[in-house]
Amino acid sequence: MAEPLAPGLETPEERARRIADRPHHWTIGLSIGAICVSLVSAGVSFYSAHFAALQYENAKGVREDAREAAKKQSADLERTRRAAEDSANAAKDLAKGMERSAKAAEASAAAGQKSLDISKRALVVSERPVLETVSPTLVHPLEASKTISVEVKTANTEKGAAYNINIEQHIDISRNWNFVFTGLYASKGEILGPGNSSGKGTLTTQSTTVGLLTPEGLKDIEAKRLLLYVYGVVDFEEWIFDRPDKQSYTYCYIYAPSMNPPFAQCAKQPPISRSIDIIKK
Repeated sequence: MAEPLAPGLETPEERARRIADRPHHWTIGLSIGAICVSLVSAGVSFYSAHFAALQYENAKGVREDAREAAKKQSADLERTRRAAEDSANAAKDLAKGMERSAKAAEASAAAGQKSLDISKRALVVSERPVLETVSPTLVHPLEASKTISVEVKTANTEKGAAYNINIEQHIDISRNWNFVFTGLYASKGEILGPGNSSGKGTLTTQSTTVGLLTPEGLKDIEAKRLLLYVYGVVDFEEWIFDRPDKQSYTYCYIYAPSMNPPFAQCAKQPPISRSIDIIKK
């Protein structure tokens, strides 16, 4: 039986086992290297994760900035749209106002033109001549074996002057009305200024029968079996706004011995077409 070893001593077998169980220095080095690689890998992974997190946060910030920019752009577009809409409405209101002003101006112009036309018409009426053929009289009393002569006055009763006055006048004795115009004027190319039928501004025309009045004819006229009448046509020019305007009318007076003066309007007047025919000659 072997003696027990003193404390602090080991047997050869124990030493061999201890040596066998002790790691080799290469194994320790490799382990340390592996640990270092693991630490480096962990650090790289940490920094990669941290960088990825930073990139995510940066991307998130960019996305938020883009969203805010989009919101601002949308708001700007909305404000621009509203401003354009307000501008269009203002332009529309302005156009309506201008249209109303144009219509008001047009109405005012039309009213002014109407007033001017009325004034012109009033001026024309107030300044135009008006001719009347009146007051036929016998030059001498009716007597057998004498001619019959009748004088008639043509007067301008208004303010304007009448120019180029032409009067054709005839006297006739017949049982029926017989108006014949020949183009032979009793007065031609005269001018009448303003006047009245009893004074200034009158023309006197005289017509005389070709033959002598017979006693039988005198009796028939007095008994109204024959018509003794004087008739005529008057044409003249009135100047309106520096241009001539042709006017014409006809007249007829019948001898009426019971009246004073002894002439009255004929029951029938010469047709105005006869005067137009005379004007054209």
